[in-house]
Order: sequence, then structure tokens, then C-alpha cells
Amino acid sequence: VGTKTELIIKNAQRSDFGRYIVTGTNSSGTKSAWTRVDIVDVPGPILDLKPVVVTRKMILLNWSEPIDDGGSDIIGYVIEKKDAKMHSWRQPIETEKSKCDIVGLLEG
Repeated sequence: VGTKTELIIKNAQRSDFGRYIVTGTNSSGTKSAWTRVDIVDVPGPILDLKPVVVTRKMILLNWSEPIDDGGSDIIGYVIEKKDAKMHSWRQPIETEKSKCDIVGLLEG
């Protein structure tokens, strides 16, 4: 007689969250219990990314938060930039807000 049972839900989606009722039956009877399932994942993509101000040397970007936060609060964003001529990524910019000034751009 086992004392442990495991339930695995393969390919769970964020939409599978909610209250689940588990029922076990054996020769002694039936018992049910409920549990809440939360599925945590990475957030979805940001929305409405727009350049607000553009000059030769800087750009101000603005965006909206993702529809799906992945199951937890979004605490910040990481913006990466790559110089076209250098083919290398620069130091990422971190921000808590849904906007970012990127300075030090190379024209062209």
C-alpha cells in the first residue's frame, strides 16, 4: 500500500491555473481534497513599443506592460542595444518603468 501519489500535468499552460479537486477511491472509501494551482512562467512580450523622441545621438522609447505578467509582478525591464558597425552588444540598461532613454548612439 503506497503512501504517496503524484500528479503530473505535462505541457501545462498559464490558463490551466485554478482550483483542482483530487479524489481518491479504494476499498475503504472515497476522499476528496482541493488545491489551488498557480502556473508561473516568463512574462509575455511588451506591447506598443514606440520611439517617442529620436535625435542623432539618443532615442526615448515608451511601451506598455505585457498582458500576461507570467504569474508575478513585473519589477523591471532590461533593454539591450547593439552597435550596427561593431556587431557587439553593449551594456544592458535596466529600468523599473515602461520607458527608457538610450543615449550615446552612433549615427548611421
